[in-house]
Amino acid sequence: MTVLNRALSEVNPSIQVIVKSNLRSFRKKNGETQDELARAIGVTRQTILKVEKNRQVPVFILAALLANHYNATIEEIFECSFN
Repeated sequence: MTVLNRALSEVNPSIQVIVKSNLRSFRKKNGETQDELARAIGVTRQTILKVEKNRQVPVFILAALLANHYNATIEEIFECSFN
């Protein structure tokens, strides 16, 4: 359970957020490695790996940095839905 889902469960136990990352596609289209992207935005390669594999939901500032890096919107890089 992600931190976000844990927090939401305290407010409303029936709500669960699902975030799907399209980051790998953006990175591959740009011809970047995980390490190159990580260095470009100031995070670790492990952070990029976790976000790409949907193991970590990015904080807003990370999502904004990624969107800015690719000249895209946050919604283009991350799909969010609620159950």
